Parts: sequence; structure tokens; C-alpha cells
Amino acid sequence: MAVLEGLVDSHVDDGDENPDRGNWSNKTEYMFSAIGFAIGLGNIWRFPYLAYKNGGGAFLVIYFLMLVVCGIPLFLLEIAIGQFCSQGPINMWKAVPLLQGVGVALVMGTLLLSISYNVLIAYGLYYMFASFQFPLPWSSCLSWADSNCSNTLRVYCNVSGVLVANWTQENSTCPSSNMITVPVQSPSEQYWDTSTDNNNKDNITSGIYWVTQIDYCVGNWMMLILAVMEIIGFCYIYGGNRLIKDIEMMIGKKSFYFWLWFRACWFFIVPCILLVILVWPFITLKPPTYGTIQYPEWAVALGWCIIGFILAWIPVVAVYKMMRAQGSPWKDCYLIIISPNG
Repeated sequence: MAVLEGLVDSHVDDGDENPDRGNWSNKTEYMFSAIGFAIGLGNIWRFPYLAYKNGGGAFLVIYFLMLVVCGIPLFLLEIAIGQFCSQGPINMWKAVPLLQGVGVALVMGTLLLSISYNVLIAYGLYYMFASFQFPLPWSSCLSWADSNCSNTLRVYCNVSGVLVANWTQENSTCPSSNMITVPVQSPSEQYWDTSTDNNNKDNITSGIYWVTQIDYCVGNWMMLILAVMEIIGFCYIYGGNRLIKDIEMMIGKKSFYFWLWFRACWFFIVPCILLVILVWPFITLKPPTYGTIQYPEWAVALGWCIIGFILAWIPVVAVYKMMRAQGSPWKDCYLIIISPNG
């Protein structure tokens, strides 16, 4: 019997094998719960933004390729572990006690990401209630706007060093070499800056800058590192073949060819791709920006401190487990802290 079975709640009765947490009534209930978890604000806001930012339709080709070789195998790995042991992100790492800090780091990272997502939801609610007005406050430059707000570009003609608007003389237009375009903000753009306290571009402490910083540090770097640790923990230390046996206890015996693709992804393709994605940004590392605004050095340092604070739980918990493990010499201690325990 697979070792992860020891993580299942020991209080078993005739009606429910896990009365403390409960079980799904049927497969349809679980499917709808998984769909409800997967579909959210990111699908409405983040995905269209990333698709537009990274090439539009061409981005979708790479997206679906990564979905097949990375996304689906990792998704199956995570839901299989969670369904089998019926534990949270920390206790599920009892399968690999040495890396239980990965679960703590995941909880801390999720906490920070939840803060940023709550801010985005607040923005959405603000705009929803603001849209009940007529006319829409961002449809034109109203009382909240300043002189830099305009629906059209402002083009001036440089006549002898003097800027003249709408210049014509003897039915002649301004030569293109003398035309000067003054940058302006559209009503919707300036309304966004005003409503979110971003009208001062030098004020890097405004809310949207913090949201972008958390998303850059926690939503990108940290999640990739934790995904690599997850692969190492459950595919290499706990054992991918052992995990497959655990899954087959739930869904029934499957053929070798059924698991061939997932074995290839878990043991080789996914780790290689994730490592390349992690290493390449370090080679071409650039400071985070919001539009054309570059973050100051103290903000960049704070971002790295956030990453360090979250990832520090991994070695801290590992050292704690090693100190608490009973066994000598180090070989016995090592075997204890990598062996599953209930």
C-alpha cells in the first residue's frame, strides 16, 4: 500500500472515510469546485492583459504549448496529492518532512498575493459603482480633470520660437518639421490616475505600484521556485512512481502508456523548462517598472526582501526538522527527515 495513505485522517467510520474534512459526493461536484477555483479574476483581468502585452494571438500558441507540457502535469500533480492525503498545503508535506517549509512558504506567498488581488477587486468595485453615474465620469474631462486632460492630441506649430495652436497663414499648414505634439492624458487615463492616487508619477508609494511590485516578486519569481521545489520533493525524493501508485489507488489501475507522458513531464520536461525560465531572467535581469516609471533602488531591494522572507521558511523548517530528528549518524537522520510520516 502506498506510503501517502498514512497521511489520510485516521478517524474512519462507515459513512465517511474523512469526517473532519468531508468528501465529495460525486465527481461532478468535485469538477465544478475545481472549475470555480480555477476561474476567477485572473481570467478576466490578468490573462487578456498578458496576452495583449506579449504578442496577442502569437502568445496563445506558446500558452497552449506550455499548458500541455507544464500546466496540466503540474495541475494533476497538485490535485492528486491534495485529494489523496486530504490535507492542506503544509501538512501534505509530511510526505517529505525535509521540505515542509515549502508549504509554509506557499501559504505566506498566497497571503501576499491575496492582498494584491483584494486591491484589484476593490478597483473593480469602485469602477462598478462609479459607472452608475450619467454621464460616465471618465467619458470626458469633467471637474476632476486638470489642464493636461484632452480627448484629442494637442499639436502646436513652432513659429519663430513661439508655439501657436491651429496655425494657418495664407492657406498654408505648419511644416511637419515645425509641428510639436504635446502629450496629454485621455479622460479615462487621468480618471484612473486620480481615483487611484497615481496622478503624481513621482509618488512610488501609491497603491498600484505596490500591487505591481507584489505581482512581480511573489506572482512570478516565488511561484516558479516553489514549483521547482514541488517537483523535487514529490517526484525525486518521495518518488514519482510511488505517487502514481497512490493515484491509482483512487482512480484504478492504468496502463504504462497512460502514465508515459506524465512521467516524461514530471521527471524531465517540466524541471528543465522551469529551470530555464528561472535562470534566463537572472541573465537578462531588469528592474521592475510600471509603464515608463522605473522603481527606485529601495523599492527593488524591498521586493527581494519579500522574496527572501518567503523562501527563508524552506531552509528554516529543514534545519528544524533535522534538529528534531532522532538518529545517528547523519545518514539515519537524513533517512528519517525524507521519509513520509503521518
